[in-house]
Amino acid sequence: MNLRNTDIGVWLSKMAQPINFEELARQGVISKAGAWYRLHKPPDLPEHAALKVQEIAQDAKGIKVKFARAGIEEAARKLASDGEFVAVLRRLQERRNKDEI
Repeated sequence: MNLRNTDIGVWLSKMAQPINFEELARQGVISKAGAWYRLHKPPDLPEHAALKVQEIAQDAKGIKVKFARAGIEEAARKLASDGEFVAVLRRLQERRNKDEI
């Protein structure tokens, strides 16, 4: 997701959404591999989960990823509920978008 083309409130709400690792594993999208998760079906990884990929690597077995810790979800929820913070970020985003045109 590109923040330049996205409302910051939408981005924060996606970051606040928890990843359901068990459901993704049940669907065959990911599997646990030590500190990593094997990514078996990259197109099926939900956007809110893809946003939280912190590291990515590839080896002989395929693609593996590490996700940001769950604490980022709580931080995003708190920021999303702070109307003043979101308003400031939107103004900054609008200014940046104007500068790129």
